[in-house]
Amino acid sequence: MYGRIFSGIQPTGIPHLGNYVGAVKPWITLQHCNDVKPIYCVVDLHSITTPQEIKLRTNVLKTTACLLAAGIDPKKSILFQQSAVPFHSELSWILLCNTHLNKLQGLHAWKQKMVEGARSVPMGILTYPVLMSADILLYKTNSVPVGEDQEQHIEFTREVAYTMNKKYNCDFFVPPTSIVLGQKRIRSLRDPSSKMSKSDSDALSWISIIDEPDVIARKVKKAVTDAEPNITYDPENRLGLANLLDIHSALIDSDPESVSKEYLNLGKGQYKQLLTDILIENLRPIREETNRYLADESYLISILTRGAREAYVIAEKSMSEIRKLIGYSLN
Repeated sequence: MYGRIFSGIQPTGIPHLGNYVGAVKPWITLQHCNDVKPIYCVVDLHSITTPQEIKLRTNVLKTTACLLAAGIDPKKSILFQQSAVPFHSELSWILLCNTHLNKLQGLHAWKQKMVEGARSVPMGILTYPVLMSADILLYKTNSVPVGEDQEQHIEFTREVAYTMNKKYNCDFFVPPTSIVLGQKRIRSLRDPSSKMSKSDSDALSWISIIDEPDVIARKVKKAVTDAEPNITYDPENRLGLANLLDIHSALIDSDPESVSKEYLNLGKGQYKQLLTDILIENLRPIREETNRYLADESYLISILTRGAREAYVIAEKSMSEIRKLIGYSLN
């Protein structure tokens, strides 16, 4: 249906609700509706572009445990650690040597750092889109699941593919297409003008997918809404309430307009209690399974090792062909 699917998640430890709704939940759906095994990657090479407050190894295992607990099936998907397949870095260097500096400086992540006035920015912030392109092109990926803020990276990858095919007179590099996930971006519970983020200094602004019920209840109760009556979906004028409806609808596979109509006459206190119950019900099995997986580190490592072997076979074949195209293969 989608051909080869590739997607990655940074190992920041335990994902928050926005990560789950925006990436992990769609991954689970895609692994059940595609003829070719999706490739899901814990992108530890990408993660070191920012300081790691906790050991990276620990974060990789926590992220893996959560993915499995949420429903990623290693028999239906290839799940592996990016750095375990060295061809990602090799292809990234090749692509970087064929990418102009001004193109990278025009991408959002770098421009944002410049707007912020940062004086010392790691080079990885500038070049990581090339590594992302290598991740995708290495597996001749046809489709990449993306959120609303990732489309630019896919367009950049398409341009890289066109450039490489033209330069080496080939059609090896497959320009990928986007699978638009359709989920709304989940926003901060305390400042809905910003997206949900674990780096937020206000711990009440985000929900971990392994939060205990009492913690979930406290965070939802403190979520910013407004003084207007009734439950209506109006992202322009009622962003806080719209955020809660986005969360609700994503968890039950509905749409926020339908949810708002169903609960139109509830007070906001009643609605927050309803949403709390839904969150607790949906996240409880994930929390319990995550804790079970984290108690068996050797199993998590075995899953990543098996996935890396599968990914290695595909990637090695690609790199063998790429080396011949570039001209530094002597065989």
